[in-house]
Amino acid sequence: MKQSSDTWHRVWREAQQSKLAAGTENIQFKVQVMALLTVNTTDTETEWDLEDDNYAASSITIHLHDSCNSSLGLWRRGLVEALAQGLYQPPQTQGPCLKVPGAALTRDVLNITNYTTVCAILHPPIENVVRVKELLLAINLLKSLLGFLVPFVIIITCYCLIGRALVGARHIQKSSRSRDDEVLRMLAAAVLAFFLCWVPHQVFHLMQVLTQLTPVENCAILEIIDTAMPFTICIAYFNSCVNPIVYGFVGHNFRKNLLCLLRCLPSGTRGPHPSISSKMSALSFRASEALSLTVKSKASSDDNITDNMRALLLLGLVAVALAEITHFEGEKVFRLKPVLDEHVTLIKDLAKSIEVDFWRPESPELVTIDIDVDIRVPAMYLDMVYTTLQQNDMEYRVLIEDVQASVDAQADNKPSPRAHSYTKYNTWDTVQSWIASISSSNPNLISKQVIGSTYEGRPMTVLKLGKTSSSTKPAIFMDCGIHAREWISPAFCQWFVKEALSTYGSDSQMTSLLNQMDVFVLPVFNIDGYDFTHKSNRMWRKTRSRNSGSSCIGADPNRNWNAGWCTTGASSNPCSDTFCGYSPESEIEVKNVADFIRRNKSVLKAYLTIHSYSQLLLFPYSYTFELAAHHSELLKVAKEASAALRSLYGTSYTSGPGAATIYPAAGGSDDWAYDLGVKYSYTFELRDTGRYGFLLPESQIKPTCEETMLAVKYIAAYVQKNLY
Repeated sequence: MKQSSDTWHRVWREAQQSKLAAGTENIQFKVQVMALLTVNTTDTETEWDLEDDNYAASSITIHLHDSCNSSLGLWRRGLVEALAQGLYQPPQTQGPCLKVPGAALTRDVLNITNYTTVCAILHPPIENVVRVKELLLAINLLKSLLGFLVPFVIIITCYCLIGRALVGARHIQKSSRSRDDEVLRMLAAAVLAFFLCWVPHQVFHLMQVLTQLTPVENCAILEIIDTAMPFTICIAYFNSCVNPIVYGFVGHNFRKNLLCLLRCLPSGTRGPHPSISSKMSALSFRASEALSLTVKSKASSDDNITDNMRALLLLGLVAVALAEITHFEGEKVFRLKPVLDEHVTLIKDLAKSIEVDFWRPESPELVTIDIDVDIRVPAMYLDMVYTTLQQNDMEYRVLIEDVQASVDAQADNKPSPRAHSYTKYNTWDTVQSWIASISSSNPNLISKQVIGSTYEGRPMTVLKLGKTSSSTKPAIFMDCGIHAREWISPAFCQWFVKEALSTYGSDSQMTSLLNQMDVFVLPVFNIDGYDFTHKSNRMWRKTRSRNSGSSCIGADPNRNWNAGWCTTGASSNPCSDTFCGYSPESEIEVKNVADFIRRNKSVLKAYLTIHSYSQLLLFPYSYTFELAAHHSELLKVAKEASAALRSLYGTSYTSGPGAATIYPAAGGSDDWAYDLGVKYSYTFELRDTGRYGFLLPESQIKPTCEETMLAVKYIAAYVQKNLY
């Protein structure tokens, strides 16, 4: 009976240990599956069987329908039960210890007392003990190898490679001061956390194996091992929760990104989920793409989706630690003045070593001596950049102290009207509604035509302004927003349409223009990119097409035209902001506009494309330094149009051919139109000259559009008088 009593307590302890293991495994499993719950909320049920060689089989059914609340409850319940059962121990019975050799390789039902059955260890026959011991040792060694040693070696190897790459990038600054040290500390902390969390479990696991292989006379050792094992398992599994905390509190941007993510998930509402993207490098982009959670569901499940997202935030923390949500706190815009070849080389090396967003010129390849170079630098690299510039005696100044503050201040803080506004930066959805509304407002003066769809399926609509006529009239084509982040550009096209319609009949010049000519206006060229800048990344420039063989998104639509395509001032790297595409007109948006212009080539007399910033009025050529055949006339018109613009607010513009005035850039739309036969082809670079750059405040929309209107009207009047 004494032996039977000891057997009962032994089995009881194993059952309690099984419960605790199931609880801890439940905690670990639910944390890992939480991300899946935010992706797929369906009515199906998925059954997961968890079986460990030391514990009774457990079956957990995960109900993905109404997932968040049940998951959170199971998480809490698993934690409470694990702790409660781990702390409680049964009264110990005095007497000799019963040693049970072998591992729980099989299970069977044992009769302990009458009417009582438990699932417990099925002991092998005595003659098979040696074979069982060998098998037990092999299984447990394999478990330690695959569960600890191999992952530990992989982690150390990968983190060492990352650390070596970071240290290798320091050559650019001639100094050890860098926030790369922060990243190195984070990597070291992650490795140390893994080691400290898993070593106790491995030690006690080894002790447990030894006690099963060798008879032990002292029951105190077994009691210590049996008691410690569940807690070491908890500590080991806790490593999954420690890593995000390490990344967060050792990392510089944790609290900032946490607050930003909280702001993106308002309670009770569901807005557009910002895409997770980063231009740090192709590697970081691939990582962020893999973490992007696209939630598609019916309206009835919106609340559950929001709950799932918030649960992921509060319980997982992994998404916060790893995701680069596109905010720009602490980032600065520098203006550099290279005066030596060494300075030019330094800027190009800087661009290769860290993330640098070139605002002007548009890529490091275009940097030359004695030109202003405007770059946006992430906060984590500021110390490095300051040190580099000072040690190399390069002249610089800070144009924007905090990019995120400028992004936030771009709106004028006045109450936003519910409908479209000509003094606001309207979203694409608002612009699309405006197009439908204004095109039906005056059928005698305006009509619309869809010329194709964007890569993401949005309609590209051209507005035709002009008095209805039975005969074909000469025309001007104007597009805006070819680069997504240049918000002032689409704002001007909308302003132009409004002014043309509202002043027809009262303004003699506009009345004459619309009576004798048509004006085709494409309000937003790069619609996908423009929409992306409003919803996810304010600094996005390119299209949103997918590139074969690369994880980098989009191409520069103003490098994708068949005008010296990809020869100078453009890049063949899909990750570059000046990527020229895989072939001329490979971007569907460019193809749609090019086809429209080709179809109307016989009537088009002028082509105007509106960009920002720099306050320039450019004309062909940009892909070569050779002068256009009509250079003198084009320069004369540009200078007089600039003078008309300056007459209103005194804003000064520089005029000239693109390559000679700023830098060479192949594949531009104005060069292509000119080579096609559209003589008066011009590119406007609107306000300002760098104080705000692409982040021109809404308070400047009205004066910018008013003065630009004078220049456009001058060019239109000149073309009207000099038809060819």
